[in-house]
Amino acid sequence: MELGIEPTEQKAFYPVAQSIKTHEDRWFVYLEPRIRCRLEYKKRTHAGFLREPVFQGFVLNETS
Repeated sequence: MELGIEPTEQKAFYPVAQSIKTHEDRWFVYLEPRIRCRLEYKKRTHAGFLREPVFQGFVLNETS
């Protein structure tokens, strides 16, 4: 995720992401599903990926 995220958010997210990383490969870093965020995107690709995702913000203390 490169678009929309502020440097302060990146800096705060990195140590948290390192603590919940399960593994990584050449293209992706996989995290335990503990953090939620809001994204905007154009559409999904045929493979199910998000096209042109833009970070909108972290979701904090939202109840389902």
